[in-house]
Amino acid sequence: AIVLDMLFSLAEFHAFAKMRLHTERTLELFDQSVIKLGEDMRKFETVVCAAYETKELPRETAARGRRDAAAAAKASSKTAPSGGRKGKGKAAARNATQKQGANPRQAKFQLSTFKYHSFGDYPNAVRAFGTLDVLSTQHVSG
Repeated sequence: AIVLDMLFSLAEFHAFAKMRLHTERTLELFDQSVIKLGEDMRKFETVVCAAYETKELPRETAARGRRDAAAAAKASSKTAPSGGRKGKGKAAARNATQKQGANPRQAKFQLSTFKYHSFGDYPNAVRAFGTLDVLSTQHVSG
């Protein structure tokens, strides 16, 4: 029931966000929808997510291993003297990948990201700038 409530709230939010014409009444309903979405998301996080232990996906584990290996290679190349053996950074990178890349970390659902924080700003953005279907982040050259 919690998951279904959250999915319904997300669908309702999405419908309001995609509307091409708003009135004061639809903006009031949009505000109420955002409040309900926040309640449902917090309930999902505290009840449902707490009941499950989740881990990183294999591609996330591999990406973390590559980032750690690149950081280890960069760190070892900075500390190595300029006349040192070539390839020492690569060996450190392989070691870091073998140590950390194989074990997936625990992954938790987090509401403390900008994406969720900004949901509450959508109705006010519609009031200030108009419907969101006309906004673009594309750079204009000229």
